[in-house]
Amino acid sequence: MKGIEIVPEAGGTGLVQVVSSDAGRVLQVLDDPENGTTVVIQHSGQVTAIYGRLNESEVQVNDWVEAGDAVGSLKETGNDQPATLYFAVKEGEQYVDPAEVVALD
Repeated sequence: MKGIEIVPEAGGTGLVQVVSSDAGRVLQVLDDPENGTTVVIQHSGQVTAIYGRLNESEVQVNDWVEAGDAVGSLKETGNDQPATLYFAVKEGEQYVDPAEVVALD
């Protein structure tokens, strides 16, 4: 397992804010052909979180974020397919099950 797809509940605006799972430093903000705008955050203990398929980023490389800070947003597409967040977690160089590291409600 490299990552999971999360289908959030959209608010009335059609935009869904994506927030950091923990405090850390933004390592990368990139446009990925497969996962759209992607934000990579280095957390403590060599844990890296990857937030993909974002419509836009609200952070820049080297920004410091706290848990709950906005990192980007998803936008409803207007068709039958809802916006989805790609979320992956690595410990060192190994992908791990995000549910083992982050509480997913």
